[in-house]
Amino acid sequence: MIYEVDLPPNTVEWYYAVTTFPQKHNNSVNVSLLEQITKLINPSGVLGIAVDLITTPTGANDCDVYLLDPANQNIFFRKWDVSKHIPFQSIIAGSRENFRNGAVQVKNPTQGTYFMGFRNPSETEGIGIVFEAVAIVKVE
Repeated sequence: MIYEVDLPPNTVEWYYAVTTFPQKHNNSVNVSLLEQITKLINPSGVLGIAVDLITTPTGANDCDVYLLDPANQNIFFRKWDVSKHIPFQSIIAGSRENFRNGAVQVKNPTQGTYFMGFRNPSETEGIGIVFEAVAIVKVE
């Protein structure tokens, strides 16, 4: 699965949060990332967000999350061959493997369109994924 992230102009940094749940679970899950980040920004406008202060519901299954540029998004989307060799390159600072839940701060890249590629590493269990992203934008 791939999700497109269009970063708004003047993005200083951005955050995303992920939590996972069993595929059969049909309960609605909400991370409320925007509300949490809004409460963590210093009123003077100085960024003082400690990513470990952002809470997410406990995840139930591992998933791999890859931050991808447009060229590697196309490669990721074509999937991988039978041997599970994945011939794409992700942006390491914004990628996580065997991730059940949590928030990630991304300081670079901050301009353009990027993609979040989600992969279920389990061959026997389906998973559901909740994903939210928030950009911090400098207002001139």
